[in-house]
Amino acid sequence: MGEVLGGFKLGGELGGVNIVNSDCTSLPQDVASGLDEALGNILGANYEPIWYVGNQLVNGTNHIFIARQIVANKDHDVFICKLVVNIPNGSVGGKGAKVYSITTEADLDRDLDLLFKNTAGKLVGVSYKPIMFVGTQIVSGTNYYLVCEARTLVPNAEPRAVMVVINVINGVGSVAGIRGLSSNKTAIASGQVSNGCPLGRWME
Repeated sequence: MGEVLGGFKLGGELGGVNIVNSDCTSLPQDVASGLDEALGNILGANYEPIWYVGNQLVNGTNHIFIARQIVANKDHDVFICKLVVNIPNGSVGGKGAKVYSITTEADLDRDLDLLFKNTAGKLVGVSYKPIMFVGTQIVSGTNYYLVCEARTLVPNAEPRAVMVVINVINGVGSVAGIRGLSSNKTAIASGQVSNGCPLGRWME
């Protein structure tokens, strides 16, 4: 059973995670310092956090972000990724923080992967790659929320981080909404309920 935030039922990867759901402009000082220290030790790419998803108590505390990954190659290729930073127990000011994992494509279960490919995967003009399954919500049918990398199908297009909502009712899936995530405004807003759905029915 997932936690509930503003009517939004969390599941999937976020089972047991304390959902913070914040932009990255006002991080707690220890998290901001730990993030800087962890990223300072990464070679081969730079990372720009976009959305602070939440944290999880493990061996220390894992902090989960959605971020832009800028690869240090001649083309400076850009991707959207899920970034997990671990801050050890007893850390002062984020000291000893390390990158725990970096994921550029979610490993969805078979049914969700098929649902995604038959809905968002068939949209024209923009390609969508799932980065993180956030959770589900029971509305008129069931909404599935996934953070994705969106890339317009034109030469040299840079990717964007978006939340894709897929609705399934009576066994039929369709894209209910797509909205961008940015460093200063998130797509999920606790308590902002429209027609029983915190995100309403929206498109980018």
